[in-house]
Amino acid sequence: MDNFIGRGRQKTEDIVPGLKEDIISIVEPTTQADPAMKSTLTYTRITGKALRKALIDEKGYKSENLPCENTLINMLNRMGYNLKRVQKSKPVKKIKEVDAIFENV
Repeated sequence: MDNFIGRGRQKTEDIVPGLKEDIISIVEPTTQADPAMKSTLTYTRITGKALRKALIDEKGYKSENLPCENTLINMLNRMGYNLKRVQKSKPVKKIKEVDAIFENV
């Protein structure tokens, strides 16, 4: 039998042991869920360049052992993290009573 499934390049998180857990430990404090709760995606503020620098500084990886920034961004996307600015909560729509309150003031 041909090992068709075994062909191709392995994912980086499978090649470098412990990298996935280290990325999660760095990214998790800066994540936020979808404010509209329409999807299961989580948003993060950390970029690929900042993630690579944090892995080198905080976790002790060597630069030559880490993948490039684009690969780290692809790994974040595969893990369900999307790069977006963390959104502030949207204000509640103005109601009629607010105008009456400000007229009295």
